[in-house]
Amino acid sequence: MGEHTIIYQPQIIRETAEGLNRLDIRDEMLGRRELELMTPVDAESCATVIRGLLYLQHQDPEAPVTLYINSPGGEVQNGLALYDVMRIRDITASVIARHSGMSLERVFELTASDTYFEAKEAVEAGLADRIITRL
Repeated sequence: MGEHTIIYQPQIIRETAEGLNRLDIRDEMLGRRELELMTPVDAESCATVIRGLLYLQHQDPEAPVTLYINSPGGEVQNGLALYDVMRIRDITASVIARHSGMSLERVFELTASDTYFEAKEAVEAGLADRIITRL
């Protein structure tokens, strides 16, 4: 007989109006804005973490996210993609704040999840300098 590796996935038992429910511990962690990378860094593992980061960013752009990493290493290109996603929000907000003279807090308020501006509104809000009508 071949050897089988059994991987234990911790679960949480929660009492609800419908009775006892089993939850994967990763669902509980996501609710606390915690993500994990516990495998080699590759396209699949980084895509999973990036999806989690983007989801949490959409839910609350200002709240911190904790990322637990216990990885033996892996592919540099995929690790850099993850790093870029982790930094992009703060970098973009910092550039806008510096250029516009606004506080980071104000930039975050103006650019909260799913906020869209017409060109005139962006200028009025201080997120754009002017509207170019011809080149």
